[in-house]
Amino acid sequence: MPEIRSRTKTTKKEPRRIISAKSEFAPLLEALRRLKADSEFGFEGLMRDCLETLARRTFRLQKPGPQGGEDFRSDDDPLAPTISIEAKRFGAATKIPLDELKSKLRETLESSTPPDLWGLVLSREMKQPDWSELERIGAEHGVVLLCPDWQVTPGSHVVARDIGAGCKQGRGPYPERPGNSILRHCGVRL
Repeated sequence: MPEIRSRTKTTKKEPRRIISAKSEFAPLLEALRRLKADSEFGFEGLMRDCLETLARRTFRLQKPGPQGGEDFRSDDDPLAPTISIEAKRFGAATKIPLDELKSKLRETLESSTPPDLWGLVLSREMKQPDWSELERIGAEHGVVLLCPDWQVTPGSHVVARDIGAGCKQGRGPYPERPGNSILRHCGVRL
């Protein structure tokens, strides 16, 4: 019996493309780092708007000056946890000041109305053992901590993903297309 050979072409599999901070997200990270650190039109305001969209909750920015360890906080809702957020925009080479973050966390936790959840939104990656130290302080007060940060591990860009989701879903009376939230925060009138 003659041997039957397949006539299908075999092709090389293309290598899986890995997204890293040095490729697709680099322009976004650079734009975030150029934003003013505070104010409703800066990094804090952008993070507030994105988290409002994702959480479907209202967050209020704190006034300039002593802020009690939080840049913005969720409105009170008896059916939902109280959320406090500290947003930090750091340069690529800036060292994350652990002692300052511990102080801000303690200040929030020791306030007259401590949150149920404290979030730390960063434009850099929060590394161990620093994150564990902050989690330990939160656990001592019964508060959950979250850290949407800019991780350098391929495919793990929490801040970029959240910003993208916030821009796509949109909020308020603006006609929403991806990127409108970032454009508004950069001062572009739509």
